[in-house]
Amino acid sequence: MLGSGYMKYLRHHMRVLNLLKCFPLELSPDKERIVVSKSRLKKYVTLFSPIYELFYLFCALSVVQSDWKNKCIGKAAEGAMIVNVILLMMIWSFGIRPNTTAMSVINSDLHFADKFKDIDLKKIRTDRYLEMFMMIASIVAFASGFINLGRVIVDHCAPPFLGAYFLQCPLCSGPNPTVNYVTWIPMLTMDFYFVFTILHKGFFYPVHIVFATTGRMVDYLEVIKKSPSGVKLSRYRSVQILEAQINDYSRIRVMPAFMSGVPFVEVLSLFVIIKLHDQVPLPGFLLFPEGFITAASALIVYETVAAILNTKSFQIIGTWKQQFCRGKVKRREVRSLRPLMVKFGSNYIDKGTPLVTQDFCINQTVSMLLMKRQSPNVVKARITSS
Repeated sequence: MLGSGYMKYLRHHMRVLNLLKCFPLELSPDKERIVVSKSRLKKYVTLFSPIYELFYLFCALSVVQSDWKNKCIGKAAEGAMIVNVILLMMIWSFGIRPNTTAMSVINSDLHFADKFKDIDLKKIRTDRYLEMFMMIASIVAFASGFINLGRVIVDHCAPPFLGAYFLQCPLCSGPNPTVNYVTWIPMLTMDFYFVFTILHKGFFYPVHIVFATTGRMVDYLEVIKKSPSGVKLSRYRSVQILEAQINDYSRIRVMPAFMSGVPFVEVLSLFVIIKLHDQVPLPGFLLFPEGFITAASALIVYETVAAILNTKSFQIIGTWKQQFCRGKVKRREVRSLRPLMVKFGSNYIDKGTPLVTQDFCINQTVSMLLMKRQSPNVVKARITSS
């Protein structure tokens, strides 16, 4: 079956979400479709989750704002990155009702892949790229909860977790405040459960719907190239329908958040690794290399795959224009086809997007490093002039 490597990670992800009881969707008994769960417990947890997530986000933003006002730069940077990740995950997964649009996209993709299950197609490079990122995302979603738990145990006031909001914390740094374990242990449990669930819920939509479907569309183009001439055009139009479905779902919420929020995570993580590594103690510092690797690999891998989809479809249509140049009807059919593209807002990803995105991230990181380096001199100059 095409994209069988993707299915392995999807099944693993759904097993974790089913264990957490925080997600309204589940795999059907035959393990080949996504369906709405009938569990009452999942329904109640799904109804309660948005309230808890908004409460947690309010507490986290308050902590980051306080650290920034008190000029605790290291803690403010650490909290800002985690808050940005929380916002991304909430944008992707926030909602009370099951996301039937996302469900229809992935089920259409799985149904389409089932048509080619007997075709022996070797894994192409886009499959390897995406499976590598899915493995990274699985590790990050699992490990981040334990890293954050260790961070809060070492430093009870680590931002932007609940301890920093509710405990009597010293300014910027200092000894841990005394805690009452009757309230402290539930607080640790709430922190761990929130981070663990929000990452698994948030990663599901971009990784297993947008990324996996885009990767399989590249596989479908490979199949179409090797198909008999009589079915090539009809199969390509079927892929166009799938492309329209994924763009209808992702262009408003998933892709704009991905293209704007993930570069911020990459820039801030790299900045802290270079400039503020001595202000963020272990194990909290591990979040920044983890964030940088995840954000950079997500941008590079997915934008490359989406660019390959656009380029390959453009080449196929160009070949067909020469191949079907004699028949009048076929020529009109080919002219009606358009290259496949992944859209975000009114734009789309082309072959130059990966380089443009990484150039932007590098430039922003360099600018922040120069600003941090010049800031003491600017302050000194102002004091002298006054």
